Amino acid sequence: MTSLVSLPLASHFLEQHWGGAELLQFSGIVIVGSNALAMVLSLLLYLLLRVRSAAFRVQFHGLEALLTGYLVAFAQLIPEHQLQFAEGRFKLRVRVRRERIRA
Repeated sequence: MTSLVSLPLASHFLEQHWGGAELLQFSGIVIVGSNALAMVLSLLLYLLLRVRSAAFRVQFHGLEALLTGYLVAFAQLIPEHQLQFAEGRFKLRVRVRRERIRA
């Protein structure tokens, strides 16, 4: 249920920043990549355990991979922001620390 509400809102926000083609490309890469990885892991599970039900009856939730990708994109686009709940009574400050990589 949360995904049905958050996905259109997140898509609309990211589309404003990236454009429709970039959002579609990003979403496609994340969905295809996560499904391919899940398929490979499922096949490896079957090869290691030799139990069909352990490998092929496992449910994978690909939409959560897309939402996670959107969250990473949000963290890069908006490094610091403040969320307000209950008409401003509760405030939550969200910061993303960026570490410098030294060579």
